[in-house]
Amino acid sequence: MASARKFVRDLVSQLDTSTAYRVELLTSELATNALLHGRSAFDIVVLEAGGRLRVEVADDCPKNAVLVTADQAAVHGRGIFIVNELADSWGSTENGAGKTVWFELAITGCQEPLPTPR
Repeated sequence: MASARKFVRDLVSQLDTSTAYRVELLTSELATNALLHGRSAFDIVVLEAGGRLRVEVADDCPKNAVLVTADQAAVHGRGIFIVNELADSWGSTENGAGKTVWFELAITGCQEPLPTPR
């Protein structure tokens, strides 16, 4: 997860600290879900347009992400809940043999366009 967090941290470093932190946290949650539940490698795409930032995490598991209520004693099961609470919007769509889970945030105060993802 450290590499996923660093990847988005570098891309959103010019955003305000609170927004950059949310992007990093939410990306980490989706990447963790890809590894734990999707049991596959994943790809991250970061897009910016019209004052909105969209992060997509694609994996090889065809089962779409869903919002569930985790038992308080559960060790796992809160990732999508966190995304639901902190993102402006999110979703999960099939992409061939796998799925892409994404979130969007409104961004303000960006002085320059976000770098093009690698």
